[in-house]
Amino acid sequence: MYKNKFLISVIGLFIIVSVLSAKDYQASMFGIKSDGMTLNTRSIQQAIDFISEQGGGRLVFYVGRYLTGSVELKSNVVIRIEEGAVLVAVPSVYDFKGVEGHTALIYAEKQQNTGIGGKGVIEGNGDAVKASVDEQMQKGYLKGDVSAYVPSLIYLKDCENVQMEQLILQHAGNTSIVYENCRNVSLSDLIVNNQTTGKKAVSVSGCENLKMTNCYFDTTVTPLESTGDSQNLTFIKCITPDGNPVSCDK
Repeated sequence: MYKNKFLISVIGLFIIVSVLSAKDYQASMFGIKSDGMTLNTRSIQQAIDFISEQGGGRLVFYVGRYLTGSVELKSNVVIRIEEGAVLVAVPSVYDFKGVEGHTALIYAEKQQNTGIGGKGVIEGNGDAVKASVDEQMQKGYLKGDVSAYVPSLIYLKDCENVQMEQLILQHAGNTSIVYENCRNVSLSDLIVNNQTTGKKAVSVSGCENLKMTNCYFDTTVTPLESTGDSQNLTFIKCITPDGNPVSCDK
């Protein structure tokens, strides 16, 4: 049984490496603007869909600020945010969607061989997004819990062979990264800063074969949360600002 699990992990890693080395598509090819003012949601989604239909590749964002609402990640597509590039959440509650009521800036369900990487930034704009939610609630257009409308940065459900690496994720209005029922997941060299919004860095539920390496979490709460029946979770050299290793909040 252990040999089979190891073989599955190796195969998953090979597939991830293959996708990460696939063809590059510059974001500008799809009319995606880096001016920090143009809402790029539709253009980014069209780019992801096109790359997936071509068999896969990397959508690469170079220097600039890219304003966007929610986009759906597809199989065999990697989002690459290079150093100097910032993917910015638009401060409007109506621009976010997700899976089964869990909204996120980038979301996916039942996808394979995908990932997000680079040395750039994903900016959650958490305070501004929450202000948008509060305003709409005061006007009576939204009802219920505020947290139900404020998005995570990443939400993946029932996905397989996923890699995240080298990113800076900051100011999320909800838990930054959420994995639910995913298999063969690798997270490495991430910086998650939720100091101002006070939200968790990562939540894992019902996952199998998840490895997190060299990650730094700056939050005011326990950064990691593990719920459900997850198996084979590994955390190596993941620390908080005081230098202490992180632990899962069950």
